[in-house]
Amino acid sequence: MSTHENPGEPRTSWAAVYATELTTRVTQRLTPHGIADFSLAVSPSGVYTVVASYGERGWSGEVEELSTDIYIFLTRDGSNRVKVVEHGDWLS
Repeated sequence: MSTHENPGEPRTSWAAVYATELTTRVTQRLTPHGIADFSLAVSPSGVYTVVASYGERGWSGEVEELSTDIYIFLTRDGSNRVKVVEHGDWLS
C-alpha cells in the first residue's frame, strides 16, 4: 500500500497497491490508475490480493459509513480484477 502518486485533485485518495519483484527490484502498480484501494489482504498462497475500494465512483465524502466494495485480483500483475462484494468493507 502506498500514497506515492499524487492524483492531482483535492479530497482524492492517493492509496494504491504496488508489488515489487524482489529478484529484479521492479515495482508495478496493481491498482488501476484513478482508483484507490484500501485494507489489502494477500491470500496464503500469494496468488490473490483482496482490497476494499470505492472503484471508479470514487469517495463521496462520507465518514461514518464507508461504502466501499470488495475486489479481488491476481497479485502478480493486478489483472482479473473482479468486484466480489458490493457495499462491503474489510470485515466482509
